[in-house]
Amino acid sequence: MDMAENNGKRKAPASKKQKGGTSAAHDSEAMEVELPEWSRGERLSKFKNFQKELYLEKISKVPRNKLGVAERFTMISDFQYYGLVKCFQRLGWEAALTYNNNNKSEVYTDEIVEWMSTLEKKDGKNPPFTTKLIGYVGNKKVALSFEAMDKIVKFDTGAVNPQREYEYLSAEKIFGKGDDWLTMLRELFQVDDIREDMKLYKKDLKPLPKLLTCILNWNVIPRAGDKEKIRNYEIRVLYALITGRPTISFKHLVLLNVWESREDYDRKRIPHIRLLTRVLMDAKAIPAGAKPYKMRQTPFCIDKTDVGDWDFRKGRSRCVLIDMKSGRREIFERDDITEGSDEDDNEDEEEQEQGENAMVERPLQRQHVLLPSTPNPLGYGRWSAGEKALWQRISKECETNRLWREEQERLAAEERKLAAEEREKQAKEREEQSQWRIEQARLAAERSSTQTQHHLPTLDAEVILEPPPGSQ
Repeated sequence: MDMAENNGKRKAPASKKQKGGTSAAHDSEAMEVELPEWSRGERLSKFKNFQKELYLEKISKVPRNKLGVAERFTMISDFQYYGLVKCFQRLGWEAALTYNNNNKSEVYTDEIVEWMSTLEKKDGKNPPFTTKLIGYVGNKKVALSFEAMDKIVKFDTGAVNPQREYEYLSAEKIFGKGDDWLTMLRELFQVDDIREDMKLYKKDLKPLPKLLTCILNWNVIPRAGDKEKIRNYEIRVLYALITGRPTISFKHLVLLNVWESREDYDRKRIPHIRLLTRVLMDAKAIPAGAKPYKMRQTPFCIDKTDVGDWDFRKGRSRCVLIDMKSGRREIFERDDITEGSDEDDNEDEEEQEQGENAMVERPLQRQHVLLPSTPNPLGYGRWSAGEKALWQRISKECETNRLWREEQERLAAEERKLAAEEREKQAKEREEQSQWRIEQARLAAERSSTQTQHHLPTLDAEVILEPPPGSQ
């Protein structure tokens, strides 16, 4: 849309409901208003008389069917042994992993946009408990609050280990850097040089924080855009999931996310779109005949993680999470150990004898290693869902085996190189010792020769020898 006019005015973007109204000329006159410039770093609340128009202008270039970031259902059983589930349990956020509006794919994006464009924040007497984000869909008033979310699902079940009260920090404290910035970076990243001004990349995260970002950007701090970079405002929430500090309330975080997505010039996507759909439905704010958008339910599970990015290895007593791209790994002790077979017991004893990395270095089961992982075979489009799932599982296994073999070959090459360097070093040391002994022998011979010449007469000198005592 061309926002510039010859008279210096910008035309405010029309909402979906305004499009298709009376006449185009009438709408053009009605919507032709002089909008102030909204620059990066400025809050939308600053523009009291133009908030709706500026918000609609901000999101106008994003297709409506891609405007919302939809929550994903996490398969708890897939990740319960790899630290991810415990991170959410630590803060009492288990419901944040699984909420997806009862598996419904319909979202009412147009109505949510109308609500967001009219949004106001009312703190009440005891914020954030009394804080409400109030907007309108038509003439219907809808409020997002702790109370509204509690009617849908219990997001905050209490921080544990140890039991602590929730800390209701300001948006600046949660999303800003703070004095403990360097401490948080050291906890989350695994690079040689940790600095406060370092660039934050997903590839530099430790395995568990990196795995957490796969669900963080959908359900916790939803955003689109470059997923290979980590935003500053994600660090403290990621740190809280890993350490349990600070004990952030998820409901409070939802309020902050929604408000910031409206107020921040750079945040154009709408977070928690399934939850907001449910809030509007509970408030009976969806008008009759409203057309929803379909946002497919994509579960977050091991089979849906990128092929070759991760390796999940489960043993009887512990499990290993391996970042295949960086080679980093984390080991998690299982807390649900039951009595196993003799084979399992022997396996654990073998692991203890060989060290904590033994389970990681044990070869994978090599099934279907000769099957290609790509491309899909002929007729793939006519396969059933079960056949496609089986093929994808086999393909992922093949790719994982290939990456494992490459990793083992690389490690073996490094070991051979180190062994050759060690042999060369030892040979050099032996040569140096031999040269040193030769030099010491030469010096000893020189000293012996010098001493002999000092005490014995030379052939050219005339020497008078005194007779031994007592001789005539």
